[in-house]
Amino acid sequence: MNTKTNRRGARADAGTRGRVGRGKPVRRKDPIPINPDNDFPRRKSTRIPGYDYATSGAYHVTICVKNRTCMLGEVVGTEVDHSKIGQIIDKECRKIPTRHAHVEIDTFIVMPNHVHMLVLLTEDGSEALGELVRAFKARCTRKIHTEIDERFAWQRGYHERIVRDERHMNAVRKYIEENPAKWDEDTENPDVGSSK
Repeated sequence: MNTKTNRRGARADAGTRGRVGRGKPVRRKDPIPINPDNDFPRRKSTRIPGYDYATSGAYHVTICVKNRTCMLGEVVGTEVDHSKIGQIIDKECRKIPTRHAHVEIDTFIVMPNHVHMLVLLTEDGSEALGELVRAFKARCTRKIHTEIDERFAWQRGYHERIVRDERHMNAVRKYIEENPAKWDEDTENPDVGSSK
């Protein structure tokens, strides 16, 4: 690496540290990595490197509608009044255990623009969480496009959190069950950002 010094004798290399003001070190942000195939920024993965998402256990999964559009229903008091699209997604959530032998849905909620599920994979290596989510999204999308609205789309990917123990499991259950009552504070609610 080519290292130079400035007039005060400080290193002035092309590293990630710089100096501002009275010599206080400041971290420079690394540039966004570019995918050489298409020149678009690479999406940062939220997955744990090296973790096998086909491992049996509990996972809190959140899947969002594209652009956080509220197409799945509306919150009325502490309940969600589902639209026809929301009703299809609700039914598909209930069907997951019948379509996937080693998967259980402990609890779930279909919110106006996203879905929370507490997914239990009951056998190691039977099916990866990503495969399950992709299949669920594809089934819902096909049915919605055929019966209701061809413009419906999910946000790319999904968010997941590995549930570590029984205390965490109970906290996730409570979060999912209370989600409609807290819709006015929910970061997925598009009105929350615009009202503040």
